[in-house]
Amino acid sequence: MENHLRGIVEAYEREEVVNYYVAGWFNPGLRPTEEALIEKYFPKGGRILNVGCGAGRETFPLAEKGFEVVAIDITPKLLFFARKRNEELGQKVEFVLCDACHLPFRDGSFNSYYMTPVMLQYISGRQNRIRLLREAKRVLRPNGTCLVSFLHLEFASLSLLLRAFRRGIAEPETGGQGSGIGREKAKGGESQKLGDLVQKVKKGLKIAWTESTFGIWFEVYWFFANLYRRGRRRWLKEKHQGPEVGDYRYIVRAGRHREELEWVFYHYYTPRESLEDVKQAGFNVLEIVTMKEFEDKFFLSALRKGVYRFYVLI
Repeated sequence: MENHLRGIVEAYEREEVVNYYVAGWFNPGLRPTEEALIEKYFPKGGRILNVGCGAGRETFPLAEKGFEVVAIDITPKLLFFARKRNEELGQKVEFVLCDACHLPFRDGSFNSYYMTPVMLQYISGRQNRIRLLREAKRVLRPNGTCLVSFLHLEFASLSLLLRAFRRGIAEPETGGQGSGIGREKAKGGESQKLGDLVQKVKKGLKIAWTESTFGIWFEVYWFFANLYRRGRRRWLKEKHQGPEVGDYRYIVRAGRHREELEWVFYHYYTPRESLEDVKQAGFNVLEIVTMKEFEDKFFLSALRKGVYRFYVLI
């Protein structure tokens, strides 16, 4: 097995993970963002390559829409259940066990290419990620459309703190004689005014911490870790030895309560890096859409939906 896939197959072949995806506990069917972009950019009845299909969350809805679907994955157990489901539904999806960095298809084989959300970020090594994107470009027909997504790490901690501060100042107190500011004026005490302000800020920070999926300390840690990596590369002139800027370890979760099971490689892109990689692969960007534009009741926080972006490429 190639180094860039190390740990992925083992993690996603675990019984708990397989059962989690087969049972459809994880967002069965296409999400609103996916529905909207596929409807807008993928030609009706065209041939689609679904990359990272797993047990078929996106695959079968695409087939039901009339697309000719070829679905690939590197996990044999998930593909086994996907093929079984394919027979039960009477669909004609072709499932292939292969590595997306080395596709077994001829040039120009597909009208559209759909990669399961953030799958690219599980590939270790920037050159491997670019190679995957180049393979996507190779198997697409002229003017074919590629849909990929990125979860950007944009150091949301500062945004959270500022938003919390604004909310703490702006929100009126409930169950009293008007707002905190009104009471301050009535009492005429500067100490009371400062005390109320502190309480408002504390309340806002508590809200920010609760809403942050990443967690403030997580982002602080990765800020300094990446700063250190950049410094080593610049001043010691290291050439991509060891972890790259943005490399991280991700916890695979499964079960009804998303229990933590195993750590695997994960790379957090910056917006600039994602644009550079898709351009190096030969793509042009048609549109970039954030998940928050379409998603309402998805489990991600509003903040995370804002950094979860879908790229439409040609």
